[in-house]
Amino acid sequence: MDIKNNKLIDTLLLFLFFYFCISYFLKLDYSIFNKDEIIYLSDSLLLLEGLRPSHSHSPSGISTWFGSIIVLIDFLINEFSFKGIEAIFSGLDLTLYKHYQNLTYIKSSLYFLNIILLFFLFYLDKKKNFFLIFLILFLFPKSYEITFSATPYFIGSILCGISFLLKDKNKFLSLIIFGLALSERIEFLILINFLSFENKKFNI
Repeated sequence: MDIKNNKLIDTLLLFLFFYFCISYFLKLDYSIFNKDEIIYLSDSLLLLEGLRPSHSHSPSGISTWFGSIIVLIDFLINEFSFKGIEAIFSGLDLTLYKHYQNLTYIKSSLYFLNIILLFFLFYLDKKKNFFLIFLILFLFPKSYEITFSATPYFIGSILCGISFLLKDKNKFLSLIIFGLALSERIEFLILINFLSFENKKFNI
């Protein structure tokens, strides 16, 4: 009977996960009328231009780099030319201009990155209690500004959650992923003692 109940709970959680993914996808055009979202998305383009991201410090977070890679792939597929150095820089400028005009492509890439990390969080949490609380928290109406915007709070929270779940399995990897969360938002530093207090080497 317990096995059946566990399977039912797992099925419901999987359904909730897919519901979240679909809701997230439908919110790609969602705007919170906050200039921070535009600035964070534009940071990926500034990085390609060799400029320091506006809302981050180089080397910035993984979300900024991932957005830059997507733009770079677009350039290599659609605008790259062997005609000469001038043609290469003209193609890059054209690609950057296109993405400055429409930041949806970068935001879509961050959507897929968040979904992959969220699935990894789902996989790591064997009891699914932590994952359930995490999803419910970020599905609250008041959390929309964090969850469905392109600001780095949500991806930072996922990375922080993954780090907590890996704490007892792989301390070194847990700290690396926590470092990635810190690169998104430095405020996560206040939680580092939850990872390090059991290990004298990293004790604060």
